[in-house]
Amino acid sequence: MKMNFLTAVVAVILLLPACKKSSPGNGGGSGGGASVTVPVLSVTTAITAITNTSAITGGTITADGGAAVTARGVCWNTVSNPTIANSKTTDGSGTGSFTSNLTGLNAGATYYVKAYATNSAGTAYGPELSFSTSNADIYVTGYKFNGTARVAKFWRNGVATSLTGGTTDAEGISIFVAGPDVYIAGYEIIGGIEVAKIWKNGIATSLTSGVFSSRVNSVFVSGPDVYVTGYSGIFNGREAKVWKNGIAIALAATSTVETGHGISVSGSDVYVAGYGTVPGIYAKTWKNGVATPLTNGATDAEARAIHVAGSDVYVAGYEYAGAIHVGKVWKNGIATLLTSAGNYGYAWGVFVSGTDVYVCGAERNSPKFIAMTWKNSLPVYLTDGVNNSHAYSIYVSGNHVFACGFESNGSKNVAKVWQNGVPIVLTNGTNDAIALSIFVK
Repeated sequence: MKMNFLTAVVAVILLLPACKKSSPGNGGGSGGGASVTVPVLSVTTAITAITNTSAITGGTITADGGAAVTARGVCWNTVSNPTIANSKTTDGSGTGSFTSNLTGLNAGATYYVKAYATNSAGTAYGPELSFSTSNADIYVTGYKFNGTARVAKFWRNGVATSLTGGTTDAEGISIFVAGPDVYIAGYEIIGGIEVAKIWKNGIATSLTSGVFSSRVNSVFVSGPDVYVTGYSGIFNGREAKVWKNGIAIALAATSTVETGHGISVSGSDVYVAGYGTVPGIYAKTWKNGVATPLTNGATDAEARAIHVAGSDVYVAGYEYAGAIHVGKVWKNGIATLLTSAGNYGYAWGVFVSGTDVYVCGAERNSPKFIAMTWKNSLPVYLTDGVNNSHAYSIYVSGNHVFACGFESNGSKNVAKVWQNGVPIVLTNGTNDAIALSIFVK
């Protein structure tokens, strides 16, 4: 009997652990399970597409910690160690990689960011990264249709100012900022004739009399001197000209139709890019009024912009090849093809920063034109090609690449700036508008 009693006691003791209740933290249920922990984030994605007020980042969640991830995104602050109590995005749920768009940032500020993920156990954070937004002012000119006429416009950091009254067509075509002064070149129709104009801080000066249609297409300020180029109408054509401080200087011509499109000044040398007819349209440059052809006139071509860097002269434009126009950049007269074989293409602006050559324009990816930039001939597409778009001017400031132009919304052209490929909308799409020139300071 004693032996049987002892055996029974031992058996009860051995059975006791199996009857113990599972703790709530072990997954519940009588069967037990692994403890729930916060998720695991392996990375906060490197920050890209930084503008004055936005940036793109994200994160990767490699494990959910044993419970579903119900919220994920990126949090940020202007001091180190941000949490979800600060500004944050919400970018879905679950594990894996995600992308976060940071908006509403302040220009010229430094931000600290972390990816985060939340489950029932709490919130986990990825490694901290930091970046600074651009503090540059973005100056743009172009036009917006008001229902009656094109109104010459100027935008500073997206805020629009009208240069003309809107009763007749006008355009701001080129912009240059020197110190506190903003210079814009373009035209306004007066008495049915296009009159070449330059605006300084919004105050217009006419450069031509209005007898024949004339325009100025580019402005460049060097020290106290203001240079513009374009054309002045003559009885039987157009005369390419440079105006220095309002005084016109005719450029050497080989035909009755000559136009200056771009201007750059280096020291005492004045460079102009444009075209003439022989009788075909050919791209050409002028240095101190002396013309040099870039093409032979056998097929149509135009030089649209020029940038002088040291002893090198860069020109952007296009030339007819076979049945299509192709975008090109010339360095000291030697051409490089930019656009794809078989596609229409145009190079419209050029900017040189250090050893890098940036060009903007458009290429037709049938049936639409796509706004583009090229860095050292490598293409960057600014739009998805659903609607027509075009980039007309480019400017590089530090590691920021700016371009301006338009993208159609299906019925109207919307004026836009792209900063590092990220669009900044200037107009609401109710009426046509185009941004034609950009300067960043």
